[in-house]
Amino acid sequence: MLTIAHCEAAVQGSAPIKGAAMLPRGRLYHCARCALQVFICPKCDRGNRYCSDKCSALARRDSIRMSNQRYQLTLRGRKGHAERTRRWRIRRNLTYQGSLDLPAGGVMAADLDATPVPMPEPAPLPVQEPAPPPALVTYRCHFCGCLLSETLRTNLIRRRGPHQTPQGTALDFRFDRGDLDDHSKGT
Repeated sequence: MLTIAHCEAAVQGSAPIKGAAMLPRGRLYHCARCALQVFICPKCDRGNRYCSDKCSALARRDSIRMSNQRYQLTLRGRKGHAERTRRWRIRRNLTYQGSLDLPAGGVMAADLDATPVPMPEPAPLPVQEPAPPPALVTYRCHFCGCLLSETLRTNLIRRRGPHQTPQGTALDFRFDRGDLDDHSKGT
């Protein structure tokens, strides 16, 4: 669990601006599931798309559900579903029973002697005075609660360094070109 201390430690080494410590520049994004506006500090930011673990789990569940529905629309999915249903009916010893018979008369008679119930008057809404505008806009990290700069990013931070393949070799090196001092090719 990240705490406020990790953001404050990053700020301590910053140069002061007009007597105040420089705050980290956070990122603003909207949750991909519930569209909640989220502010996140650089220390907590790991490419987040969701506002919480709950939204992430619900989005994952929805994604799996949609994937299963797409599979059910394929011929293989329909055949598998039909086979599972057939085995389930055999286990339950189910057969088609038909519909139940309707009771005699089938339609209920309207009660013509009933008196209408009067609706109560809605209560008037209380008049609310508008709240005064805040003196200073402060942004806080949604996850750890640390203070953020007034300028926010909307894109991800690009991490620098060589990109690695799953085998661990850098992508900018190509085996088919050889090294600069390799004279075994083409002369």
